[in-house]
Amino acid sequence: ESVSCHVVPRITQLIPTTKVDVSTLNIPPHITLADPNFHIPAPVDMLLGADIFWTILGSQNISLETVATRKQISKEELECEQSFINNTIRLPDGRFEVTIPLKESPD
Repeated sequence: ESVSCHVVPRITQLIPTTKVDVSTLNIPPHITLADPNFHIPAPVDMLLGADIFWTILGSQNISLETVATRKQISKEELECEQSFINNTIRLPDGRFEVTIPLKESPD
């Protein structure tokens, strides 16, 4: 199978647009990243469509190592979800307005 390509000087702006602080990420040490410099802004080298991506990736099955189970929601998280449900409205211009609960008074 062959792929037709268009060579262009630039696909988009640098991705990511700003440097990502990797110290805040929890990437297991045994995981090898396809792009170990993903956190540093750089140009996009190639853009693949979904139709060709899977062909290039191969016919191998992608499976999850473990299926995450839903953790127990704390009382505080449940209250936040309920507050979101009860206090979210759609404005006439189509935007949403959400009242955000605070743990402390902003004063």
